[in-house]
Amino acid sequence: MANLQRALADLVTALPDPIERAVDLENALRVDKKLGWQVFRLARSASLAEAANVPSRRSGARLLAAAEARDVPRPVIENIRAAFRRFEEFAAEHGGDREGLTSLLRGIASEKDDQYEVKVRRSLFRAHAHVWGTQVQMQVRTAISFPKPPPASVEDVALIMGDIGMQRLREREPLSIVRWIRTGDSPHNEVQGAGPDAAPIVEPRRERGVDLLHEFCTHPLPNMIPKPSALGGIETELVMPPGRAGAVTIYSTQLHENAEVVPHAFYDGRMFITMPVETVVWDLLVPAGLSDPATARAVVYGRRSHPEQVYDERMSDLLPQRETVRYLGATESVPALDGAPRYPDAVREVLRRLGWVGARFDVYRCRIAFPVLHTLLIVRVDAVRR
Repeated sequence: MANLQRALADLVTALPDPIERAVDLENALRVDKKLGWQVFRLARSASLAEAANVPSRRSGARLLAAAEARDVPRPVIENIRAAFRRFEEFAAEHGGDREGLTSLLRGIASEKDDQYEVKVRRSLFRAHAHVWGTQVQMQVRTAISFPKPPPASVEDVALIMGDIGMQRLREREPLSIVRWIRTGDSPHNEVQGAGPDAAPIVEPRRERGVDLLHEFCTHPLPNMIPKPSALGGIETELVMPPGRAGAVTIYSTQLHENAEVVPHAFYDGRMFITMPVETVVWDLLVPAGLSDPATARAVVYGRRSHPEQVYDERMSDLLPQRETVRYLGATESVPALDGAPRYPDAVREVLRRLGWVGARFDVYRCRIAFPVLHTLLIVRVDAVRR
């Protein structure tokens, strides 16, 4: 990479016009935008992370031809040719090919190229959609925590689930979706006695079934066959025509009464990715003032040998995937969401049904592009210490 960087830096210096931006290099060599951008970046950095930006052999040949046409000195051109050749030999020896080398370098480079990682996940999404015969445009998950009034010492948790643009790509098998929520960073005790010296009342956990939000779903609804899931909760088979014309949108909700003992350490939402999906959005609604926005974060766990054990949250299972959680302020519902125009209305409807309208929540949102199948996404924010 150092040899290649020096050779391309010499090329930039040899050009008659000053090169301060990638577009200057593009115009000086009369090459396409992508090639000009690649050469400009490589001429300024020998970072291992730039290996993914080395032009292909065909693009490298076009670069050399452009340099010759601009009367770049022959020694400079030959140095570039030799640097490209050494790079290809290195890639073949250590990675098998360029893609293999890039994956190898990702594990040791100090810099992370998030754009490249999203590109890889996009390719995985397309491949998995083909293999599994299904895909989803967007999955939205919203967890709303709501404390019960004293003397109870528990919170209810409502989950809103939006699956937008679900498609079957093959006719032979139904599309299965899993409805399951897991909460709990604090132990849940049995009912405590009352009285001035008694422990706070902790009511037993009660889990209601999944309800459809009919007014926000595609109509007519697909044929739906519920059955117990191996993961727990309910798995539903959807029978609908294949292809984009048969795509459906399903909004549903589930209430978990007395789901959490309060106070507890954090609020979170977890999602195990079971379908190829373009975009996942996780929203957390925490009663205003009970969480610390500075601690909001998102992590992804994956365990190749035992995917179902990612709930252990081992440090060794953390994937190098960086995601951002945005704090959207204290509001009575959720802001608009690109790609899901009816989503805020669905949240407001659930708040109305539960009698939680008018309460203010700190709202956190995380948006992930092309999450990897069979990984666990966790969005979490610490509770304020009291």
